Amino acid sequence: MTQTIIQLIDLHKSFDHQEVLRGVSLDIPKGMTTAIIGRSGGGKSVLLKHIVGLIQPDRGRILIDEKNMTALGETERDALKSRFGMLFQGAALFDSLTVFDNIAFPLREKTALSELEIQEKVRRLLKELGLNGMESKYPAEISGGMKKRVGLARALITEPEIMFYDEPTTGLDPIMETTIHELITACHERFHSTDILVSHNMKEVYTIAHHVAMLHEGLIIEQGTPEEIRNSKNPIVQQFISGRTTGPIQLD
Repeated sequence: MTQTIIQLIDLHKSFDHQEVLRGVSLDIPKGMTTAIIGRSGGGKSVLLKHIVGLIQPDRGRILIDEKNMTALGETERDALKSRFGMLFQGAALFDSLTVFDNIAFPLREKTALSELEIQEKVRRLLKELGLNGMESKYPAEISGGMKKRVGLARALITEPEIMFYDEPTTGLDPIMETTIHELITACHERFHSTDILVSHNMKEVYTIAHHVAMLHEGLIIEQGTPEEIRNSKNPIVQQFISGRTTGPIQLD
């Protein structure tokens, strides 16, 4: 029986009187990759930021291992968040730090490891992610694909229990996109993490995910395995995954 690690219960969130989340409820299974799909601007990243703890809901609960994250004090919330890793859409690297120091940053900030231990861990991960020779370069000196790899390395260096991916291959060419997919899959298998992927790229979803949930107009309207989503009878789901509009576009 699959164990649930994260529960979203009746989440509501509005910005400037515009309701973005209208009662989202979703169970995230432990040790699996869950993809949250939906149209651009539909609230996927907002939902992800709630789970990570960057945004508080107007109403509703976020349970992680049955602890209500929305009701915890700062110390307890930080302890929960220490179990997280996140690859942001733009990699979010520190421009003033080298590749090596970007990856080492979480270990220096959050652990009591010696500098020698940190260097060993960083060098090992650099090798595993194909970043050898990049250690002394700055973000401005490497490609978009390499920035994603560095962002992934920085997220994984603390061996997080729960990984978040926000549109991880946006802006990459097809070859680098496939490379990132393979890296994410390999890291999932190595760390046995629970992964949450936000994406509108169905190739990405079918390649990486075990469980898929579609967010539409502030609600989860369908969820299941990738195959179940592919075969959904819901016309909104089919329209999204096929990339079709409801009819031909008319130009005046």
